Amino acid sequence: MSSTRSQNRIIQRTLSQRWFWRLFLHDLSYLLPAFGALLGVLLLLGRAPHWGASLLTLGVFMLMLRINSAFSLRRERRFLEYFKRWTRTYFGDQGPRQSSCRSNSFDQSI
Repeated sequence: MSSTRSQNRIIQRTLSQRWFWRLFLHDLSYLLPAFGALLGVLLLLGRAPHWGASLLTLGVFMLMLRINSAFSLRRERRFLEYFKRWTRTYFGDQGPRQSSCRSNSFDQSI
């Protein structure tokens, strides 16, 4: 039984969302601010509201910065892949031929 386009889109969306969780759990620069924010919430609920508020604020802020940088890096990588694909499609095999002609003409001039 063949799958429909909507099912393929759902599968692709769930697979693309999994990269973030793998990246999140793999890198301590995500886990430490998240732990700080969680500890801040626990301290706010406990008997240290000043420490809790500062840890929560700092942890959430650092986590937002880290996630923003990860998304911008992902956007840049996707743009570069698109650009590479476009240059391969547009120029085709002209790149290697031109470079080989240049090297041959340089070798012949010596």
